[in-house]
Order: sequence, then C-alpha cells, then structure tokens
Amino acid sequence: MRSSDILACYGGEEFVILLTNTPLKTAYEIAERIRKTIASNDFIISLSQSLNITLSIGIAVLDETKLIITSQRLIKEADKAVYNAKINGRNQVHYAI
Repeated sequence: MRSSDILACYGGEEFVILLTNTPLKTAYEIAERIRKTIASNDFIISLSQSLNITLSIGIAVLDETKLIITSQRLIKEADKAVYNAKINGRNQVHYAI
C-alpha cells in the first residue's frame, strides 16, 4: 500500500482499503495481487496446524456516471460486489457495475 492509502477494519470479518486517486483497472490489479498473495500462503496457528485463507473482494470507485458520488454509496456498491464475489464461488475480485 502507498502512504496515501488507508486500511481499516469494517465489521467483524470485513476490511476496507481506500486507494486514493486510483482508477478501476489499477484497483482491480492491486486487489488481485492481495488476493493471490493471501491465498498462496499458509498461516501457521500452532506447531501442528495451519490455515489457508482466501479473500472475496469487492471494488467500487467514485464515478458520477454510475451515481457513485458519496462515501455511503461507495461502501454500498463495494459491499454488493463482495456479495457477488462470494455467491460466484468465493476467492475472487468483483467490481461494482
């Protein structure tokens, strides 16, 4: 992440990364890189156990043509995109349409 980006916990199992001045294509590439990195690593929780974790990621960008112009709408659209990633098999990146 860049120093201008913000990572925050948003709910029990959800996180938000705000990527400043980032077009959709670049945001998608960053999300894919994060998803692949997490999925390719085992997380050791004890001497005999490890976890494999996957991510479902939703992306939304501020966009006047799609009427995504407020922070509330931005979060709502990203949440819809996460839901679509989950119902389409999980461990995917989807963006708001």
